[in-house]
Amino acid sequence: MANWQPWLPPALSKPRFRLYVAGHSVSVIGGWIQQVAIAWLVFRLTNSAVLLGLAGFPAQYFLPASWAPWQCFAADRLPRLKTLIVIDIVLAALSTLLVAMAAAGVEAVAAYLAIAALIGAANAFEMPVRQTLIRIIVEERALVTSALGMSAMVFNVGRMVGPAIAGIVLAYLSEAWCFRLNAFSHAAIIAALSGHAPAPNPPGRPHRLGPRKPSAKACRCCSLFQPCATSCPFAWRWDCWRHPTFR
Repeated sequence: MANWQPWLPPALSKPRFRLYVAGHSVSVIGGWIQQVAIAWLVFRLTNSAVLLGLAGFPAQYFLPASWAPWQCFAADRLPRLKTLIVIDIVLAALSTLLVAMAAAGVEAVAAYLAIAALIGAANAFEMPVRQTLIRIIVEERALVTSALGMSAMVFNVGRMVGPAIAGIVLAYLSEAWCFRLNAFSHAAIIAALSGHAPAPNPPGRPHRLGPRKPSAKACRCCSLFQPCATSCPFAWRWDCWRHPTFR
């Protein structure tokens, strides 16, 4: 081990992080397999380039991005490990629904687009929760940079491997098999996360976005928009975010 360990990213020296990377790698590849399969299925049913584009960018990226304040609010306030496991279970359930629809020959394109939007929303909440949980999994603050770099590498490798596998499966099998592979891939990350102890927020660091619970006098509408009212001013104070976004 002494001969090859120095060649690995330092974060992989932690067994808990190695387990997480293994499960996350399988899940990322499965996610890209499913994304390609949804786009191909929509195009095959409609032969429409417009709906093909709608199944890709707007449904899975643009619409969920509009909920950014609530995504960060969830990552800051909710139990991160449990939240991430629940999100992966929801994604697995949506993939299973796609398997049933594709196997049954359902041709309702609107249903597939709606499920793609739900998957995009779940992924949008999953990303900030996962990134904040990495610091807990890797155990040492000095290894956080290495862990984030490793996570980015896993994502980019999945972008190359996943579509290639999807093309082979679509050529020789069907879209339902792509959805089935992704449903099974979520079992890997759920199993990896289930092996970790609950990850509390770091001690000695109070929440910076206001009180954990809304005031008893606050109405439900105020509670709904509280994440936006607290997150946006907080983000605006960071020059590294404000300048590239608005200049």
